[in-house]
Amino acid sequence: MPISNGYPTSEMLLDTIFDYKTELDILNFYIGVDSLPTQINSPLRIDRGPSFRIDYNENGNIRFYDFGGTNQKGGLFDLLMDLYKLTFNECLEKVYNEMILGHELVKIKRNTSIKKDSVYKSEISKINVKVRSLRAYDLEFWGGGGITEEWLSFGDIHPISHMFITKNGKDMVIPCEKYAYAYIEFKDGIPTYKIYQPFSENYKWLNNHDRSVWDLWSKLPETGENIIITSSRKDALTIWANTGIPSTSGQAESVTFKGNVMDQIKSRFKNVFVLYDNDFDKPENYGRIYGKELANKHNLIQIEIPEFYESKDPFQFRTKHGEETFKNTFNFLINGK
Repeated sequence: MPISNGYPTSEMLLDTIFDYKTELDILNFYIGVDSLPTQINSPLRIDRGPSFRIDYNENGNIRFYDFGGTNQKGGLFDLLMDLYKLTFNECLEKVYNEMILGHELVKIKRNTSIKKDSVYKSEISKINVKVRSLRAYDLEFWGGGGITEEWLSFGDIHPISHMFITKNGKDMVIPCEKYAYAYIEFKDGIPTYKIYQPFSENYKWLNNHDRSVWDLWSKLPETGENIIITSSRKDALTIWANTGIPSTSGQAESVTFKGNVMDQIKSRFKNVFVLYDNDFDKPENYGRIYGKELANKHNLIQIEIPEFYESKDPFQFRTKHGEETFKNTFNFLINGK
């Protein structure tokens, strides 16, 4: 299979995946659903439901509808991107690595009447943004995680009104949703962007960060006692703002970090902790699996949010349980007391 930068293109990955697996196969592997239509407890939030419906649309593609929470809806890969906080390309790589690569497979006969959702065919190569002023609802949203205006500025997180993207070679201007933010990093002096629209049905995550980019890397002190590697910039900033412990993150839990980078971190900090998502309510706890792999490979300390808090990540934990419980829990996780 032709590859670019070590990975097949998104179109090639998608074609290869669908040569061997149906959408229902993928849904069953990650969500545990093997027949449609169905209505289940939401895999994206705490749901006393069930209020999360999964069905086929008129084109034969899988669609989900969350009737009990945020009224989100979307396709199979929208669901997986939201579940694992990945971009579209990263999500394809995850499915390919976990369901296709290294497995003995037999090609299936595709149903040619089923059309690929247009987003599956799209590849975004360039992103730019128009920054807007910070508003009260922004501070309310981020404030749930204890992240203030000062911490947003420190973390290079900026509210935006428009995205300027190049998609399949075509330049587009897309008005952002009410809650829309750009995570900015610099690679060789050039800004790259990761767009986060937490309540979007279409563009929750867009990313043109290089896979080697570490969030908040330039903010880390030269040396220190402790550092925590997390799943996302939002989680890293939540920990740092509430506990004072420097934190950073890669571009996805499934990213393989270079040994020289990990050696540098270990040389600068006495204790290096890994805290990935605790996917306690999923068929497979991939946050725990990836965190364990990273910790074992580089001799790091793996920690996770206790399951009885029913919070998959630090931001959700801080939002649900408040500052005091958050601080006390992290003091126990780091110091054992």
